[in-house]
Amino acid sequence: MSKNKFYFSHDGGARNDDKIIAVRMRHKAEGYAVYFMILEKLLESTNYMSVKDYNVLAFDFRVSADVVKSVIEEFGLFEFTEDGKFFFSKGFSERMEPLENMKTSKSISGIKGNLVRHGHLSKDEIEKMTNEEILEFENSRKNSQNSRNAKQNSRKTVAERQVCDANFSHNRIDNNIYNKSTNVDYINNSENQNFNFSKIREVWENFSGKRNSFEKDLKKFLEKAEGLEIDFEKLNFESKNAEDIYFQSWLNQQFPKSSKKVAQKKVSFSKEDFKNKLLELGAELNHVEDWIKVRVSKKATFTETALNAFLNECNKNNFPIAEAVKLCAERSWQGFKYQWILNENQRNGTAITNTNFASSESKQPYFFDRERAMQALTSQTAGGLSEN
Repeated sequence: MSKNKFYFSHDGGARNDDKIIAVRMRHKAEGYAVYFMILEKLLESTNYMSVKDYNVLAFDFRVSADVVKSVIEEFGLFEFTEDGKFFFSKGFSERMEPLENMKTSKSISGIKGNLVRHGHLSKDEIEKMTNEEILEFENSRKNSQNSRNAKQNSRKTVAERQVCDANFSHNRIDNNIYNKSTNVDYINNSENQNFNFSKIREVWENFSGKRNSFEKDLKKFLEKAEGLEIDFEKLNFESKNAEDIYFQSWLNQQFPKSSKKVAQKKVSFSKEDFKNKLLELGAELNHVEDWIKVRVSKKATFTETALNAFLNECNKNNFPIAEAVKLCAERSWQGFKYQWILNENQRNGTAITNTNFASSESKQPYFFDRERAMQALTSQTAGGLSEN
């Protein structure tokens, strides 16, 4: 059906027109109906003319061809072109002139806006031009654009032939997919080469959705399939069932990003890792668990950085890790500094002999007699309990 959905005027007394009365006298109401159905047909046709084919019109109107021929030829309601192939109604065409003028006015207004918006003409230039001149300019511009598009499409067609129509070998396209070589180079340098894209071409031709040019879709295919093993039999089956989707979007479904190798994300260091590392280094389980409770209560983190800081403090002072964990748990220390032990011993007057460590302000490592140090700490703790 025609896209022209405008209406035409119907005079209230049309049935009383002399010619229409003649039609009604011979063909009754059927002739009256056929006449207005013919006008509707003219409205749907180009230039308000219809092909002189009475059988087709009769089939459309569900009447006999003789009635259609009689209404058109015998009552002076319609005229024919010089070659006799088309008929029209002069009166009907005149009635439609206001509609045509309105359509032309809207079309010219749209053309003017488009020419100004895209910089083809200025507003001042538009105002000085007649409607005929504007239409002529627009037609000339479109013809030039179509000519440029035709040249571009011609170049694309040549490139596509170079890629597709030569007798390419299956092995080369398979190697291209598997060995991660540059696919675009294969396309651009395909002249005088012997590639075979027939498998991909078959998938593309069987595709039941929407497609671009084979050249564009081929580049996308090679990009998505690079480094992957291709099951062309499965792809052919899937391509036949694809609907309402573009070929390149369909490729994204067939070769999702997850199918390519993705770098493993580094796993974060957890509280359990913190605990297991201390156990590996000889700390007692109950001491580790108690110290973890202390750190949780103080909202301390259990990062690898925090653990390394603790281990470095023990190692640089040659202090046993297990003993450090025990002290932290007993004294509710969030972390550990060997200097805290030295400071506490000095306040309590407990000497640690046979040591070789620098002053508290020195950054040099401390060395001490472990047994003597532990005895001093034990005696200090025992003394505190006896006083209580």
